[in-house]
Amino acid sequence: MPMIQPKKTPMPRMDPQERRLDFSEVSLGYTPAQALAEAQRCLLCQVPLC
Repeated sequence: MPMIQPKKTPMPRMDPQERRLDFSEVSLGYTPAQALAEAQRCLLCQVPLC
């Protein structure tokens, strides 16, 4: 069984200095590697609804 990651993968966000200049999305989204790590964490979690 793979090792369980108990902590969420933080979502990358736009720098506040860049954010103040436009109305783009703040959350930049996960890279494929980060998305995979987050998906595995949630699917293998021993505590439901964490």
